[in-house]
Amino acid sequence: KHFLGHNLMEYKAPGDELDIDTFYKVMSYAGLYKSYGRTLDERKADDITVSFLRESKPRGLLQYLEGHGENITNTQKGIYYITGYVPFKTQIVVTGELDRREHIWLGSLSKRLRKQDLEELLGRIRGLKGKEEKEMADSVLEVSIGANRGAMEELIGDESMYETLMEMMEPRLQVIFQERENAGI
Repeated sequence: KHFLGHNLMEYKAPGDELDIDTFYKVMSYAGLYKSYGRTLDERKADDITVSFLRESKPRGLLQYLEGHGENITNTQKGIYYITGYVPFKTQIVVTGELDRREHIWLGSLSKRLRKQDLEELLGRIRGLKGKEEKEMADSVLEVSIGANRGAMEELIGDESMYETLMEMMEPRLQVIFQERENAGI
């Protein structure tokens, strides 16, 4: 519902802060992105969105924004829209509040996943067809694995899931093995 033609996302890893300075920094990036078109006003401001993703709700930032005239609306669990003086359509996505089934990709960027969440994510990744889709899914999976070591170890202990993981990782592993072989390692 949020995305338009040009979409900038700032992902904050579990434990990273999302404060007012980060907010302005990302808005500045969006402003620079808008201004770097090849022709004057090539990238329209009303065709740019900014999304912040973080596991926990940035209460201090939301209070600051409200105190400075911005409107915060929460029409869907975990998604906060910022309107008012912001130059671009803006949302803050709190991954820890999302309905995991409805937002599996964003919800997977969390350190609170369970074994069954990772199983579902792997199933979805297995169903992807395009190279670009798989590369994006690999990025999400990498963050999920890094933040959820315990759940991942449970998966590795499950023989059928271990085989699925190895099947998915095989192309990447072959590249690594080839690079090491070429380097004489």
